[in-house]
Amino acid sequence: MRTAKVLSFDMDGTLTRLTFADEVWHVCLPKLRARKMGISLGEAQRLCRLEYDEIGDGRREWYDLDYWIKRFGLEVRKEEIFRSCERKVRLYPEVREVLRRLHRKYKLVIYTNAPKDFAEFQLRVSRIAPLFSRVYSSITDFGEVKRKESFSFILSELRVVPSQMVHVGDHPKFDFEVPRSLGIRAYLMDRKKKFSGDHVIRNLRELEEKLP
Repeated sequence: MRTAKVLSFDMDGTLTRLTFADEVWHVCLPKLRARKMGISLGEAQRLCRLEYDEIGDGRREWYDLDYWIKRFGLEVRKEEIFRSCERKVRLYPEVREVLRRLHRKYKLVIYTNAPKDFAEFQLRVSRIAPLFSRVYSSITDFGEVKRKESFSFILSELRVVPSQMVHVGDHPKFDFEVPRSLGIRAYLMDRKKKFSGDHVIRNLRELEEKLP
């Protein structure tokens, strides 16, 4: 097995807590919708959840904030939403320390289903952006959720073969099954302890222990 050269990371649920995403999708957007429709926050949250579920996380629209702003008929720019939720950007406790060590040995990249500006905002606010050489967004860069073709493109652009990349993320399909099918070493980040197996890690320290 070749030594890894590139470490690829998902964002929400892997490096960053879900607090920012939850604030955007389940507090800020429903508040704006409640104000527009003249309904309670609770009712707006219920309606938003129904429409999110109607789309589902297998479609690109699920992750596209611009799509939901337009669908809900809101007169707001996403940058305003980001700024209003900035206080909710939080890294998991070990992330900054471990990434700094890994940065000395490997090229670090982000590959997320979230739009690029969504990811870059969190990286900038959490002050870990300089540790990453590239930020890839399946929605922004490829117009779809993570697939074999997009992972193949990233491998080609970074000039590495599958065995030289490690990908880490919290989605069993997009962050484990898809990259694994290409021969990329993939680890499922399971901070809630729902899964088990050699491919499952609970935090970045466990990843560090598995790397050569």
